[in-house]
Amino acid sequence: DCSRLPRVCCCYELADDLERCPLSHSCSPAKTTRKKEAFCAGRLTYLVVRLQLVASSTQTPLMGKRGLSSSENATLPTGPQKVRRSGSENHCTQLDFEQWKAAMRPVLLQRTIYAPPVHMNRELLQRVLFADKKVYITQPPVMTQNSGEHSVLQDSNVRDDDAQRHFLYCLRALTDELSERMTIVSQLRFEDYLKEPSYRASTEKFPKPVDTKHPRGDFDFLIIHPVHGLLIIEIKAIGDRFDPSLSEAKKDELVSRKIRLAIKQLDKGKAVLTHLISDKKPAPPVKTALVMPNIGKDQLERVLRNNHKLKTDLCKCLDIEESEDPLGLCLYADRMSAKDRPWDVTADVMKGLISWCQQMFPKDKSGQCLKVDDYLDVVARLCGPATYASSFSALNEHCTPYYLLTLGQAVSQIGDRFLCGPPGTGKTVMLMLIACKWLLEKEERDLHIASTWSGSLAASHLIVIKLKELCPGCENRIRLHEFDLKEKGQTNEAVEIMLDSVRDGELFVICDEAFGGSEFSDLCTKLNNNCKKLHLWAASVYHSLCPPCLQKQVFEESLRTPPVVTRKVKRSSVIKAGIVPEYCACSSPHPCDGPPPIMIQHQAQGHSKGWPGDCEVCGRDLATKLLELIAGGASTEETPKGPKPLSFNDVFIVTTYYDLRDEERDDDIIATQASGLLKGLKQAGVPYRVVRKGDSAALAEVVAMSGPDAVIVAEADTIRGLERKVVVWVQSEMGANTSGDTDFGRLDAWSRTTAQLVTVSQFGKSNRKTSTSQQIQT
Repeated sequence: DCSRLPRVCCCYELADDLERCPLSHSCSPAKTTRKKEAFCAGRLTYLVVRLQLVASSTQTPLMGKRGLSSSENATLPTGPQKVRRSGSENHCTQLDFEQWKAAMRPVLLQRTIYAPPVHMNRELLQRVLFADKKVYITQPPVMTQNSGEHSVLQDSNVRDDDAQRHFLYCLRALTDELSERMTIVSQLRFEDYLKEPSYRASTEKFPKPVDTKHPRGDFDFLIIHPVHGLLIIEIKAIGDRFDPSLSEAKKDELVSRKIRLAIKQLDKGKAVLTHLISDKKPAPPVKTALVMPNIGKDQLERVLRNNHKLKTDLCKCLDIEESEDPLGLCLYADRMSAKDRPWDVTADVMKGLISWCQQMFPKDKSGQCLKVDDYLDVVARLCGPATYASSFSALNEHCTPYYLLTLGQAVSQIGDRFLCGPPGTGKTVMLMLIACKWLLEKEERDLHIASTWSGSLAASHLIVIKLKELCPGCENRIRLHEFDLKEKGQTNEAVEIMLDSVRDGELFVICDEAFGGSEFSDLCTKLNNNCKKLHLWAASVYHSLCPPCLQKQVFEESLRTPPVVTRKVKRSSVIKAGIVPEYCACSSPHPCDGPPPIMIQHQAQGHSKGWPGDCEVCGRDLATKLLELIAGGASTEETPKGPKPLSFNDVFIVTTYYDLRDEERDDDIIATQASGLLKGLKQAGVPYRVVRKGDSAALAEVVAMSGPDAVIVAEADTIRGLERKVVVWVQSEMGANTSGDTDFGRLDAWSRTTAQLVTVSQFGKSNRKTSTSQQIQT
């Protein structure tokens, strides 16, 4: 009975490497009767937690930065770093400061850089014991009046994360609209500035925060602009959850307190930052701004009107005359996107953001505040390799910090945090958990993993491989069957094969990604009628497939796929029509919202006619993005421990309805030409491997990630039940003329990503709703 494990997902530890394994989410029949087990349907995803292969049981919360398992880091999202070693590990040296700036110069002078590219939320896990395994369960936030209480995830922590993420949506949309060169750093602690020992020799001459009265503190956001100077932004989440019983005067008092606190923090930040760049002559201006996403203009005006000293202090903090309106330099609810749809930056919202930007950075300036070399130097100091911020992984029991320097590393870290049981809905995780329990409790019984059609083969291989790793010594009792119930006579053959292994009237069967309509129902019914003690657990996204002899439990909470992707998957008409259950609201915070999807448009000049899969230009564009991610995800021996580097094996290229063709030869004669997109990948040096439907040996290698390090190219049904950190969806030939390809692409392909989604399609230019997506146009 797993009812006491409300969202559990597990990972396991082998030797020194953390390998990810799906194990869990609670879904158990309330009343299990003879010959009845459970049929898990729906599309639940969930936070990753960790299962160690240990038998000890403790119940203590995992703690991370600021007492929470969290990731708040300042990183540069692009550009590989070269490394050289000299002597022992204690004498490692990297590129010096000047070499790093020279290497990154083209990137920093081209576009807006976010460091880090994704805001990581705070989260908390609790440790319990299940099936002799240690598991961690995600914990919801709680209300607490003790701000020093670090043993719980405080509600205020979640509200702060929400407010900062809300501002980040608006800021990304604004920078996309302006297309200006700047660097945006978030969640940078003073004590992390120039902290990396490897660069101590080349950075010791620079001013440090420790030399000021404020050695400790942080910047919520810091914008480095070559023309306008530096801008410190303080964000306050007050106002999102006011007690309805509070009077207007009491609410205003609470808002005024937060404004006073923000003024104090901005003044401290300005003093520290001014000191850090005091060696620049002339010194660039340092400005400040206040962001309150949940407070309206009317309330702010009333608070300042009723408190003259507060207004005076705010004007002084913002460096304006007391006669001026300080709200012109503030962002508030009226100028930002809606709280319930922060990603939806409409045209009206954009006008408010541009107005704020124009007041913050007047256009009457001539020249630059920072010369090119000074701009590069300031960026290198504040978010280069010598400055880092700790990112504590929820999978890391001892809170060892990870250091994220690139977008690739951020994608890798996000994928680790979300990496759970395929096919991303909680079903396979549940089946894995109950199968593990059976193997441990029924030592003389065989376990049958039945693949009922070609689309369930990958998921079945995954269950077999992970069970063998999790339950050593049970390998000979795990039976994988590759059936195809669509073929005539296969149902009866499957029943006979499995009934042959019945012992003492008991039979244990797992069926993942069940499909086939009446054939699957017939299989379950016949097994039920011919076995006294049938233990059968099955799963499918299609809840209407549940046979009469099984109980049904629907999983609806999406906690695995990054929310930015989940919102797109929700729009599939398959879900809207009720064929697949809809998602429900989540009770625990997500690790992050995820990186913005990358959209490659197959419509610009130079692209071939037809579908994107036959376009070499699309292939080269895609290769450019993949190479950036893979190179940026690589770690070096000299830097502190980071997430597991991205590899080409972490990438799926998925189509719906059609396969991408690889080049095939017959007696040295080319019989089949490769698809244009694959040609483009090959020309750019991206290795790939095409996996065909029904190729069991190839799928086993894909599941175990034991084959060559290459991007996996497959049709959606072929890899159904598997996941990767980066998923590329290529629109099919019929995609331009029908919504069916996109609908099933959302459901079967887009939902396979645990971090970065990339789409290659003929979609038109994105509107404001998707303005935060990265786009490539040739």
